[in-house]
Amino acid sequence: MNKISIEKVNVKYANENISISDLFIDGYSLQEILKSTFKKEFSKGRFKEFFVPILGIDFSSKLESDNDSFTNLLPHKNQSVITPIYGCHDDCCLYVFIQVSRKDNIIIWNKIGRNSNFIFDKDSINNEIEWLDLFKEYHFDIENYKTVINKLK
Repeated sequence: MNKISIEKVNVKYANENISISDLFIDGYSLQEILKSTFKKEFSKGRFKEFFVPILGIDFSSKLESDNDSFTNLLPHKNQSVITPIYGCHDDCCLYVFIQVSRKDNIIIWNKIGRNSNFIFDKDSINNEIEWLDLFKEYHFDIENYKTVINKLK
């Protein structure tokens, strides 16, 4: 079982060092995990920037989609949903999404992906998620997960 938490990290922004919250999995920054595991995917454009965690925050005004599986809510038992976990620092863009499922009291991150609108070598804007190959699932206790979501709200 993995453990998710919110911890403060120091980042450079506008030539200043600031402290902001980030998602941590088993004691490691999720952004650092993504940027070291998927170097090519997180080395260009907005994907090389520092993201702001938005897990569980209402984003309905930022994403127009007919897909009923997009939500900011916890999935019901035996349900799978897609939700954003990272956005930009000025709260206008959604960058990174996860596919989340629930089995009893276990929350599972099945997939992680990037918003294709911010991938520079794409030919068109199509509001799709580019799922990352080789992502290893994370499993969280539902109470641990709810605690983190409530801290971000």
